[in-house]
Amino acid sequence: MNASAAHPPLLRIGEWTVDVSANRLWREGQPPQALRHKAMALLALLAETPGQVVTRETLEARLWDGNEFVAPQAINNAIWAIRQALGDDPEQPRYLETIPKKGYRLIAPVQVLEAPAAAPARDAESVAPASKAAGRPRRVVLGWVLSLGLGLGLITLVALFVWMAQRKPAAPPPAPPALPAAQSLTQYPGVEFLGALSPDGRQLAFAWWQGQGDAELYVRDAADRSATPRAVGGAQGDVTALAWSADGRRIAYLARRGRQSCRLWVVDLHSGQRQDLAACAPLFTPALAWSDDGRWLVFAGASEPGLYAMPAEGGPPQRLTQAPNSAQGDHQPAWSPDGQRLAFVRQDPQDGSRDLYELSWRDGRAVGEPRRLTRLQMDSLHGLSFAANGQDLILSTTRQGQRTLLRWQRADGSLRPLGLDGSAPQRSRDGRLVHALMRAHVSLGELPLDREGRAPLRLEQALASRRLPAFHVGRQLLAFVARDGDHAQLWLRSADGALREALRLEGQIGRPVWSPEGRHLAFVGSCGSQRALALCLMDTQAKALRTLWQGEAQLGTPGWSPDGRSLAFLRSRGGGPWQPWRLQLNADLQPADMRPVDAAPAGLPGGRLAWNARGLHYLDARGQNLQVWPLPSGQQAGTPTVWPLTQSGQTLLHWELHPQGVLTLTRGTDERFDLWTRPGAPPQLKSHHPLGSFPEFASFSLSPQGAWVEQNDAAHGDLMVSPSP
Repeated sequence: MNASAAHPPLLRIGEWTVDVSANRLWREGQPPQALRHKAMALLALLAETPGQVVTRETLEARLWDGNEFVAPQAINNAIWAIRQALGDDPEQPRYLETIPKKGYRLIAPVQVLEAPAAAPARDAESVAPASKAAGRPRRVVLGWVLSLGLGLGLITLVALFVWMAQRKPAAPPPAPPALPAAQSLTQYPGVEFLGALSPDGRQLAFAWWQGQGDAELYVRDAADRSATPRAVGGAQGDVTALAWSADGRRIAYLARRGRQSCRLWVVDLHSGQRQDLAACAPLFTPALAWSDDGRWLVFAGASEPGLYAMPAEGGPPQRLTQAPNSAQGDHQPAWSPDGQRLAFVRQDPQDGSRDLYELSWRDGRAVGEPRRLTRLQMDSLHGLSFAANGQDLILSTTRQGQRTLLRWQRADGSLRPLGLDGSAPQRSRDGRLVHALMRAHVSLGELPLDREGRAPLRLEQALASRRLPAFHVGRQLLAFVARDGDHAQLWLRSADGALREALRLEGQIGRPVWSPEGRHLAFVGSCGSQRALALCLMDTQAKALRTLWQGEAQLGTPGWSPDGRSLAFLRSRGGGPWQPWRLQLNADLQPADMRPVDAAPAGLPGGRLAWNARGLHYLDARGQNLQVWPLPSGQQAGTPTVWPLTQSGQTLLHWELHPQGVLTLTRGTDERFDLWTRPGAPPQLKSHHPLGSFPEFASFSLSPQGAWVEQNDAAHGDLMVSPSP
């Protein structure tokens, strides 16, 4: 039977019910899960011969048309996706067994199920089906975004159904619970991170990064997933924002060239001609909006930070907003449907947090001053759009490591979760919401810092991402954090590879920091009363957790004093600056005294602090320079030292104190580890890697061989569309 079959059977694989045609699976009492098309095709192929090995060569030939370049990594990604969905541990598998150097076999029992006669019809569009069109062949870049589902169309399942026809069907399965309303628009290899429907809803424009080079602008028939996307951006740079004209004939977009240059372009889809309109701020976040009446473009300008408006047909930009002296100018503009209000995001210059503002617009010009809509002090915002009612706002922010969509309600100023993960929300003219669903898996590995750019030696595989490594050299013990549903887990790994769960906590566990003697871990986590965030102390030998301090203030990652009798951290009260504080501990490591560090400058909001004989080390409020604040034995502190830790075109991801200075991980044209031995001196390159080798917010911890690092295993982004929220 092939893709034209009307009703392929359901499968029972172990305790899971699998609907191959709809790319979903579920087990009783739980909501169904969508599985990317290629992963489902691979699972179905293994189910043809349960208990028998299916070689990688067979998978390559049947599912990837013998493409030796794409298939090896794509197979790995599909296997990973199946294990994630089934909750299967590769070390102790119950479903999918890896046969080293050969292939895979399905070890769970397989049955064919008859669909219940009274079961309601299921719309395949509502379950995030796979795209029918094959994306262009993808060139894999060392360690970067790995596709979890490529090609299109269902595989032939003749052998599966012949075998199943000889078996006695099991009892009909219960009808699955309803899936969320979000529907899939794209499932191409790589990352589709930004998209918008044309005013008539017939075309989809999207930014697509395929694993190397810049993200390009593409257009495709919105309803026909078999249609081949057409590149229309002209390779002008990394596309970071896009917007449709009112008549659907043109698309405006922002394209970055490196970190210092950005241009606003408009492309005519009929003639293919492109017009360079203006310079823009080279931001990583959406910073462009086109009014519904088609008359005005608003974007983040380049010369002076702020938002600018210009006629869609071209002309001199006029400045609309002038933000305070913050690290980032006003950005993420969004027009109301009636064109009378412009919402945007502004960063607080004191603490770096972000809030929503609004500007009135009449007769082609701004009226009055911007109004502040919220006091949410969000650390991150990944897109903003008006809701279909023209009053509320849809936004994306990070919560517990996931980009989540929320609705700000104008009536009462509250935030309401939409129950959807996503970023870059874009309202369509018909009220539907397009957004990007981003997924990634992160593991830990030990990286030799030898300038050769070798890949880290990965730890054993795990279903859950492993983050926030902390290595104690003396005890040869690696601590890291993982998640299991609503619970955070603190794990310890010894030198012989033995793992043990040191702590399981409902809520959050922040970056752990070892005490000098290697017995205690300090972190900010949900150890306070009623799961409130607090400063926590974990005794790894006694397996005891206690709260060191809890209050209304926000805390950054702490640092131990060299003698292990104090903790220092950045602290913010009432949205104010993040100031260094010191918590003195007694001999039993109980709090004895807590006070601010006199005269010390403010630091990066939510930033970490480290402590050695030279003093306190933490980033400045802009996150650009490392401040070293001496803490001598006397009452008077010395003069602070400032270390610039990036070179031109680089973004600092993480830093650690090193016996010879400071080790940094930065992202620019590549991702690199540099050792800074003294302020003002050029750094020593220790290792360099392709873009995307490490997560968006990567961290590392020093080890005798180099560093324990977080690394990307698999990451993808797909576009989704939801009814008017």
